[in-house]
Amino acid sequence: MENASKALLIAASLFFAIMILSLLVMLYNQISSLYNQQSQQKIEQQLIEFNKKFENYDQREIRGSDLVSIMNMIIDYNTREANGKEYPRLDLEIYLGTADNLKEYSYDGTNYLITSSNIDENQISVFSTTTSNLINNLSSAGINNVTESKLQQLASNIRVVLNSDTDKINQILKTDLTPTDTAKISSIQTATKTYYEFTQFKRAHFMCTTASGGTGLTYDKNTGRIVKMTFRVMTTETGNIQFDGTI
Repeated sequence: MENASKALLIAASLFFAIMILSLLVMLYNQISSLYNQQSQQKIEQQLIEFNKKFENYDQREIRGSDLVSIMNMIIDYNTREANGKEYPRLDLEIYLGTADNLKEYSYDGTNYLITSSNIDENQISVFSTTTSNLINNLSSAGINNVTESKLQQLASNIRVVLNSDTDKINQILKTDLTPTDTAKISSIQTATKTYYEFTQFKRAHFMCTTASGGTGLTYDKNTGRIVKMTFRVMTTETGNIQFDGTI
């Protein structure tokens, strides 16, 4: 009788142990399912927020200055979250029309910044750092304290700068150059023409679209994230690049 009682107690203990274990497993599964659901919702929300930042530009007319801002966004994203990290990189391609159209960005037909009829992801860093690169180049040539405001003034007065008007150059840059400072003047003229192109690019109109007028966005099949943006320069009825005005 005593052995039977012990057997019943052991059986009851095992039953309750199994019940408790089953409840713990069920509770764990519920918590795990809830966590996975919340995690998935977070991923989906991040996807929506990420894509929305760039979808706002799709098939919408923007200025080149906005396009430079997009370049900086893409470079920042690729540095922080792509390029071998968690997500695929985001690429950018900009079509500028025919090679002849490139002359419209240039003052004298010679391009220093825009050298091909399309800009790909390998060249966008050149655009995003144009101002700092020119300032550094001038500093290396012995022309210091140049600011973006001064580059803008040089580009606005490009005709007299290219005519080597040292009085005007000195007035803008607060220098004391003479006509014999040919090397420095040449460096200033190159920087002026490059910044002029940059200014013209920022004033041009672009649209995120394909050649046939469809969406200019490409999505990754696995992540659903945008992985490429394609922009095209807009032209007038005569086929010229559309600007808001020239210097």
